[in-house]
Amino acid sequence: MITEFILIGFSQNLRICIFLFILFSLIYILTILGNGFLVCTVIVSPQLHTPMYYFLCNLSFLNLCFSSCTVPKLLVDVLSKKKRITQMNIGLILGWIECILLAVMAYDRYIAIWSPLHYTVIMSWRVYRSITVSMWLERTELRPRSHYKSKQCTRFTLTNPMIP
Repeated sequence: MITEFILIGFSQNLRICIFLFILFSLIYILTILGNGFLVCTVIVSPQLHTPMYYFLCNLSFLNLCFSSCTVPKLLVDVLSKKKRITQMNIGLILGWIECILLAVMAYDRYIAIWSPLHYTVIMSWRVYRSITVSMWLERTELRPRSHYKSKQCTRFTLTNPMIP
């Protein structure tokens, strides 16, 4: 079982490592500010409460999560002696969610272009919300625990097969 990746491409030269740290930090800060600005703009502006901007807001939030999952660890690894990447589960899950979101966005545009008169009937806000919830919970299954089954109550446990 692979538990870590060793990064051999980074230099051992301290000056180059500091330069890379500053460069990646600036890119990370710009990414956080840009995605945060887009999410806030879509939420605040009523003119942008359309399906396309709803999905773009989700994509920006996902990019914000994905960047915050990978870049801080990369910044630590650039300056450390041991240059290793560990715990990639969250990044893999976010990558999977991004693939699903991009497919949903493509389907939304497909319906808007090829069935413009039926677009509002096929793609309602209820559909958008259910797509979003299922997209974020795609790899998470809902199953009842057998020892909690009773006539009054059934408790459910969220389990994710990608995280041990």
